[in-house]
Amino acid sequence: MRTGFSLIDQLRAAAPGLTVAAVDARITGSIANHTPGGQGHVDGTGDLLARGPWEAQDLTTAIAEVRPDALLVDSNTYGAGVAAEASGLPWAQYMASVLPLPGRGIPPYGLGLAPKGGPLGRVRDAVGWTGR
Repeated sequence: MRTGFSLIDQLRAAAPGLTVAAVDARITGSIANHTPGGQGHVDGTGDLLARGPWEAQDLTTAIAEVRPDALLVDSNTYGAGVAAEASGLPWAQYMASVLPLPGRGIPPYGLGLAPKGGPLGRVRDAVGWTGR
């Protein structure tokens, strides 16, 4: 299991036989340094893509060290997903959040849009959810 440094002890306590190591600090540092409206803020999608090369390198290193039979990759780690596919190993992706399902007042998933009321918001949401 690879995770942020701050979660290592919790994971080891929850699953004593699990081998746990920290991901590259640039990955978690990237997330911590980009709080909405904060200094150096990057939009969510831009941040996900910016840390992709670090995630890919980190997963490639972990594969070489651990030599796993299969991989399970977080849906928010695009770089790790690319590295998982390139590895040739069987892999799956999990989504550690609510399912991206449409509903009244829910903006289209994945675009980082805030809810928007009124007729324009309803049209935006209806168009954005089309085909999903």
